[in-house]
Amino acid sequence: MMKSPRQNRPPTPQAYYHAVLTAAGKTREALGCEVHSEPIPTGVAPRPRHRGNGHSPNATPRVNGASAVTLTPLLKGFDPPRSNGRSYHPEKPHALAPHTMTIGEFLPLYERNHVALLKSHVATSQRVQRYLGQLAGVKLGSLTKLQVLDWFHAIAKSDGPHAANHFIEDLHSLYVKAEDWDVYMGKNPAQRIKKFPKHSRERFVQSDEMPRLLAALAQESPSAEAYFLCLLLTGARRGEARTMKWSDLDLDQALWHKPTTKTGVPHTVPLAVRLIEKLRALPRVTEWVFPSTPNSKNGFQARDWSGTAIEHRWRQIRKRAQLSDVRIHDLRRSTASWLAISGANLPVIQRVLNHSSLISTQVYARLSVAPVRRALDEQAERMLGLSPSVVSAVPDRRSRSREALEWPG
Repeated sequence: MMKSPRQNRPPTPQAYYHAVLTAAGKTREALGCEVHSEPIPTGVAPRPRHRGNGHSPNATPRVNGASAVTLTPLLKGFDPPRSNGRSYHPEKPHALAPHTMTIGEFLPLYERNHVALLKSHVATSQRVQRYLGQLAGVKLGSLTKLQVLDWFHAIAKSDGPHAANHFIEDLHSLYVKAEDWDVYMGKNPAQRIKKFPKHSRERFVQSDEMPRLLAALAQESPSAEAYFLCLLLTGARRGEARTMKWSDLDLDQALWHKPTTKTGVPHTVPLAVRLIEKLRALPRVTEWVFPSTPNSKNGFQARDWSGTAIEHRWRQIRKRAQLSDVRIHDLRRSTASWLAISGANLPVIQRVLNHSSLISTQVYARLSVAPVRRALDEQAERMLGLSPSVVSAVPDRRSRSREALEWPG
């Protein structure tokens, strides 16, 4: 019997994806998802193909309007699923091994069931789409460690070592989840790859730079000025201050109760008098102390201040203050550094920063030189202030050593 044209059509990526999960012993219901309605993220294509309009299958994908890193020479030799459906056998689901799934077909599952649950899900999703999305047509079982190493160094050369380290972490996590969910069985190509060393950043606002920073903040709106002063005077993380609510503040007792923090435990920090004055002057329009402006992106509803808007404001502030190399997180580092310089001990700095371990705070020990300076100054005064009679009374150890070497008798 002749098959209809519909029966001769190649399977869709969703049908291929569901067949792989069925062969691996997983169903859509067990994963809690509806595969057939899952949209493919931006920058992720299930399989590159020549459209006949001049677009090459090896063309550099564009993610969020920006050209991604070109890694086509590193991916030669891969054989993604073809449009003729030769690697797909709906009548023989047992013949379809789990490792035949492509990274592009696994990415929607990975983003929905793992990335979306992370605190930094927005930044992680952008990285996944930018770097892992370029491997959309690569089978999970086809990626080798040598190709990952080439890609790792290519990203480090184009976007920096920090971005390359993030790529290795994301790729390693993707393969771990693929193995946990019985979608992939094999070695993790991102395992045991030595990442670039991470150097701790030491930049903080110096004493001669502080007046310029405060003058630049004074030219901002009251809300923006209070926000960045909050980072500078409390050592809070940007996300903690961004999501600050009026219900978290006790301005009469000068306390800020953080219900959730990066360490997973609540944290209470005292507020300076100057900061309380700035906070009292802000209007209480919404539950957020620093609300966003209603627009189409937030459904015309005021929510907490977006991270993109904060970054934009900070770039204007540091340009005005001539602090082009100072980042937002450096304000938190400035809080701890100034405390250390003034002689505050490490446990106090640890409580201010809400570090779970004193090891994270020990980086500021090198700045706590005030007690050492006082001790050395006092010792120098004692040494150099001795009178000649006192100096002559001090025994000469060298003379004693010479006498000890003489033969007795």
